[in-house]
Amino acid sequence: MRNCVFGCIVLLTTAGAAFNETKEPPTKLAVDLGGGVKIELTLISAGELKMGSAESADAVAKFFDKTCDDVWAPGWFEDEHPQHRVRITKPFYLGTYHVTRGQFHQFVEMRDTRRTQRRPRGAGDGTLTR
Repeated sequence: MRNCVFGCIVLLTTAGAAFNETKEPPTKLAVDLGGGVKIELTLISAGELKMGSAESADAVAKFFDKTCDDVWAPGWFEDEHPQHRVRITKPFYLGTYHVTRGQFHQFVEMRDTRRTQRRPRGAGDGTLTR
């Protein structure tokens, strides 16, 4: 999961170039990761929103108990409280869909290529001497 989040951050940084190219950034953006793999991003505009559930944890658990086959404990929803205002000060891009294995694999390949290009000759293979 941590790698997936890291990958999204790198992709969002890459997509940030779109803000510099136009005055009005596109609401949808497709980033070519190479190797025929792309990722779709959606613009999240600056603004305010309410985050968290307006319903109690018990009410949410009861709702899921009725609509799902699994048993839901109210404690699983405690982190959604209290509902609070969130301010997004700068627009950013977020993946429209979950990151696929292919997208993550391509990200790792890109990252490893960049890492070896920056690494001094012999670094990491035991041959680098001072």
